[in-house]
Amino acid sequence: MAASGVGLITATALSAGIGDFARFPSGRHFASALGLTPREYSSGGTRKLGRITKQGDVFLRTLLIHGARSALIVAATARKRGQPLDRTQQWALALAERKGHNKAAVALANKVARRLWASEHHGTSFDPEHISRREPRPASFLPPQPQHRVTHHSNIAVPVSSLLTLQASTHASVSVPETTKPITILAFVAA
Repeated sequence: MAASGVGLITATALSAGIGDFARFPSGRHFASALGLTPREYSSGGTRKLGRITKQGDVFLRTLLIHGARSALIVAATARKRGQPLDRTQQWALALAERKGHNKAAVALANKVARRLWASEHHGTSFDPEHISRREPRPASFLPPQPQHRVTHHSNIAVPVSSLLTLQASTHASVSVPETTKPITILAFVAA
């Protein structure tokens, strides 16, 4: 099935302009290379997303956004006629009502670019009803939890597991070479 908003011109331009899709590790990288991702202004715990970056090939980005605008218009027309909509069309129309037509068109272009990368990467045909799901991992695949913590004091890191003879919240004196003074380390032993 063909992707909505992607016709012969866009497909040809993508294959000519991008070449091998394998050079992108993910669909996110592919959309970012086309300039379809928001610019990020972050500091500390605050994450602020701005306008699209507009990096990459202007012609490809323009084709994808115009195709997404066309797909939005087709979806709105289909909804007015009472025709069934696929999940992507429903999502795009709901987004257009919340954020506006142009932002929804860019978001749809981003989604289409990521899905095109995925269909090319996995060697499957484009499916507008596809939902990406990750299988839950069994407990044996979870990363191992650290068995000890490391305490820091005066730029020296000491594994707590090496101080197991100490009780919780006790002080220990550690001798270092004779040219320096002993350092007091506060250690909390893991139970």
